[in-house]
Amino acid sequence: MYKLNVSIFKDLRNFLDRVVLFPDAYVEAAGAFSRQRKLGLRRLVLFIVGLPKRSLHVELLSFFDQLSCLSDLCSKSAFSQARQKLSPLFFLIGTAAYLTVSIVELESRLNAGKVSYYVP
Repeated sequence: MYKLNVSIFKDLRNFLDRVVLFPDAYVEAAGAFSRQRKLGLRRLVLFIVGLPKRSLHVELLSFFDQLSCLSDLCSKSAFSQARQKLSPLFFLIGTAAYLTVSIVELESRLNAGKVSYYVP
C-alpha cells in the first residue's frame, strides 16, 4: 500500500509540473498566472488538491503555515479570484490521468497476483 501511495504522489507531482510548465491548457484566459503572485498556479492547485474541509480562512492559514510563508498569506477573495482563472478542464484531465494510472497500476498488480480482489 505504501508503494501505491508513493506512486500516486509521484504521478500527481508530475501532473502538477506539466500544468505549471504549460498553464495555457488549464486556465480560462491566456496570460492568467503569468505574474508572480502570493497564490500562483502551483500553490492554488496544491491547496485545492489538499481538499480543504474547514473554513476557507483557517485552511489558507494552515496551508501557508505548512509552506512556512505566512507573510505570503492571501485573502479569501484572492483565492476565489485565482480559482476562477483555473479551467474546469484541469480537473477533467487531472482526474482522467489519475484514473488511468490507477487502473494500469491495479491491473499490473492483479496480473502479478499481488491483489486478490477487484472493486470497480
